[in-house]
Amino acid sequence: MATSDYEIGRVVAVDTAQITIELSRDLKALTRVTYEGSVEVGRINSYVIIPVGNRRIVAMVTKVVLTEESELRADTTMVTLPSSRRLMKATMIGTIEDKKFRQGISLFPILDSSVYITSKDDLDIIFGSNQTSYESEDKPGYCIPIGKSAIFQDYQIKIDPDAFFGKHAAVIGSTGSGKSCSIATILQSILEQDNVQQTRFIILDTNGEYRSAFQKKIEEKDCWIDAIDNCKCLYIPTDPSDKDRLTIPYWFMNSEDFIRLFRAAPGVQRPVLINALSCARDEVTELEQCSATADNPRYFNKSAFRYRYLENALTRDELNLARARENSSTMLMRIYRLLEDSRFEFLFGPTSSEWPYVEHSLASFLRDILGMKSNPDITLSGEDNLPPGELPFYDRQRKGAGASNVVIIDLSLLASEVLENVTALIGRLILEFLQRLSDQEVSKVQRGYFPVVLILEEAQNYIKEHTGKSVEESISKQVFERVAREGRKFGLGLVVASQRPSELSKTVLSQCNSFIVHRLQNPEDLRYFKEIVPSIYGQLLDQLPALVPRMALVLGECVQAPALVEMREVNPAPSSKNPKFYKSWVNPEQEPDVEAVCAKWEGI
Repeated sequence: MATSDYEIGRVVAVDTAQITIELSRDLKALTRVTYEGSVEVGRINSYVIIPVGNRRIVAMVTKVVLTEESELRADTTMVTLPSSRRLMKATMIGTIEDKKFRQGISLFPILDSSVYITSKDDLDIIFGSNQTSYESEDKPGYCIPIGKSAIFQDYQIKIDPDAFFGKHAAVIGSTGSGKSCSIATILQSILEQDNVQQTRFIILDTNGEYRSAFQKKIEEKDCWIDAIDNCKCLYIPTDPSDKDRLTIPYWFMNSEDFIRLFRAAPGVQRPVLINALSCARDEVTELEQCSATADNPRYFNKSAFRYRYLENALTRDELNLARARENSSTMLMRIYRLLEDSRFEFLFGPTSSEWPYVEHSLASFLRDILGMKSNPDITLSGEDNLPPGELPFYDRQRKGAGASNVVIIDLSLLASEVLENVTALIGRLILEFLQRLSDQEVSKVQRGYFPVVLILEEAQNYIKEHTGKSVEESISKQVFERVAREGRKFGLGLVVASQRPSELSKTVLSQCNSFIVHRLQNPEDLRYFKEIVPSIYGQLLDQLPALVPRMALVLGECVQAPALVEMREVNPAPSSKNPKFYKSWVNPEQEPDVEAVCAKWEGI
């Protein structure tokens, strides 16, 4: 290969991440003809090569400009025409050495270094197309296709699943830019792999849009098929009228969960509440001393907690009885209201009765929400103790549930005032379960051997950055910041999806090592996101406001090299289509069944 055929210019400026290239004057048009064909020069997001010794720096084009400069002549009476210079800016993203591409820069080019367009061999190395589908189970490599390069359309973009999920990922973009479709198509791509047998993806779906991507509806029978191709999906709604609805027994909550839910203030209220919880879990009498078990997920009787143990906690100090009751009045009112509110039956059970004690309730819940099959060696409580329909997750385990690849928890109908509490409770239970798997003598598996992926849709709704206006940070923010910091060690990966990154916890976002970034138009979101990601990507992010749907910048450790990607077509798609206003205007007779919707809403 004649290198001169590929040479396009020289380096005229170098800083820590960027280089400036002056294009050769003999490059009359922004194309270069080589034996491989005609190649465009200076296309945004394309790559260039700068040899340095036996290594080759790869840089990504971010800007092309034309400048004019007058020649300096000794004879000032001479009139000279300005000469033009074509300059190209590029971000250095990695190095080719021994026919392998690695992200990151450990050496820099010198001024006047020659710059070349990429050859087919270079692109094969950069995109990893010369690698096998995956290297090994322990080191899969870049094996999951998520789309194709928007610039070099013959090349598939693939991600490393261990890096993407194990080191946390963020999918960012304005509404309608394609976030949900990107998440769904990545999961579908994984499930299409012949060697993939079991996955554990849990989606906290606040908009109720993912079911159609993993289940198929049979219109004539008004039912859903929970298995499509290689995917078995468990769908858990929050609709109280649905037999498969979400239920999370209150005794799974720890003291912090109860404090936040009942808004117990420091001083008198919190000690009263914690004492009542500890005694209720221990089932102690008035004269016995309760132990510190307020945080154990142990069953206790709801009515006894309300009428006996709270009263006992209030009367412990007889001299200050009136003061304790007065200071706890707001907390007591909230406790009584929540226990009587039918909207919270998913948490506290029927307002007129008790959930009884059942064997292995916590284990059954975790098996259900983690998509695990039932354990045939364990005896669960019978229907004479717990009638069908009381705890749907327990019913599924009693019937011998099979394994699911994807579990969708539809939170769209959940009462807004408990969204943070419920998401935090789910996240904490999963994290603490995985932490306890580290005890090999009990769990029989090694730490990290049972990985789980938690996908947080519209995460800004419950993991908000603390603004200082409220007294305390939300409990879900605390839980998921802990997951972001510690989850990787125990096999819990996060995929955080958000249309408003500026409202999202900075701690959670900064722990993400991979990014799929769709169109972002809000200046505040753009500024915030640029502060989070490595500064080397700064110039690349300037194009985000102009991206069309399905186009995304994919950055970080999950990909071989940063790239502008046309994401795979999702099939089937989430129900996140844009509203069809004009179609509705020209078809005014297509009206919804308002009465049926309202009857279900009213619980009739």
